[in-house]
Amino acid sequence: MELKQTFAAALLAAAALYGAAAPACADEERVYKVGSEPYYAPFEYIDEKTGEMTGFDIDLIKTLAKVAGIKIEIKPMHFDDLIPALDSDELDCAISSITITEERATKVSFSQPYFKAGIGMLIHKDFADSIKGAADLKGHKICVQKDTSGAEYAATVQGAELKTFTDTPDAYAALDRKECEVILNDRPPFAYYLKTAKPENMVLLPDYLSEEEYGIMLNKNNVIVAQLLDDAFDKIKADGTYDKIYAKYFGD
Repeated sequence: MELKQTFAAALLAAAALYGAAAPACADEERVYKVGSEPYYAPFEYIDEKTGEMTGFDIDLIKTLAKVAGIKIEIKPMHFDDLIPALDSDELDCAISSITITEERATKVSFSQPYFKAGIGMLIHKDFADSIKGAADLKGHKICVQKDTSGAEYAATVQGAELKTFTDTPDAYAALDRKECEVILNDRPPFAYYLKTAKPENMVLLPDYLSEEEYGIMLNKNNVIVAQLLDDAFDKIKADGTYDKIYAKYFGD
């Protein structure tokens, strides 16, 4: 059974306990805390002019909150701190280009998928002749971000030497210094980085190593919040609002 089907079944079962006939109701007084790592443009990053956190994910969660009728507070934090913060109730949910995986679903719940992505390969141009695809990763030095799907994939590469970082910018810097030969992480941010930063010594390979979907992560007990966000997402998909947010960052 697919992960999203499993989650949907769990959500329906939980809804029955709370009264499935009645829609979820927002707590208008409560401020819901949303965690996100601000170093993954164009999904989440700090606007240099305003100093505020912005990006595709941030616009999306703010829109969902407005439609759902809830107030939110965005809390910047490291990616690997998100699940512990949900477990300790420091956060109500997290949106940070988080790939839906079976392993994560044992610890947290997910909203329905909101973005299709996949792992890409950003290589230093000096190794462009030796790394042309997934089969060439064997035995190479690979930079990864801690607790990401790219790190999980890299761990399966035979003979690879892994260098792990907490934040993506540190991985870019390490690749620039040739401390590693390739970075494995989600491909859309790589494309945005090359477009905006224009590093002359990096090449993005066209292949995807996987097909993934991003979801909003929640504490397993936050059934009401999950339903509110999913209902709001259905609405903005139907009325074209989601498409407008997508076009703002990725084009039509």
